[in-house]
Amino acid sequence: MTTVTTAVAELTCEPAEQSGYELGRYTVREEERVLRGRRVNDEAILVDFPVGSDGRIYLVERGVEQDGYAALQALVLDYIDTAQALGRIPMASDAPPHQPERGA
Repeated sequence: MTTVTTAVAELTCEPAEQSGYELGRYTVREEERVLRGRRVNDEAILVDFPVGSDGRIYLVERGVEQDGYAALQALVLDYIDTAQALGRIPMASDAPPHQPERGA
């Protein structure tokens, strides 16, 4: 069973422990994960972190500031929906390759 909690925060909030701005949360396979927006070398990125200290950190997207905040919110919600549908971390190597929709 996959539990998904979505919490989209304003990017003006204070960063949590210098790890970025929390944009969403989800739980898969009894592991709670958090999506954070961070700035690295003047580039905004979206990163998938484990809650706590154990687990792998995944880069989800780079250059997320280019399309605006609404696009970032849509990306976060889509990522969490994908995690729920797959029942696992979308960026993990055991995730199946993306299959384009027919007719696209």
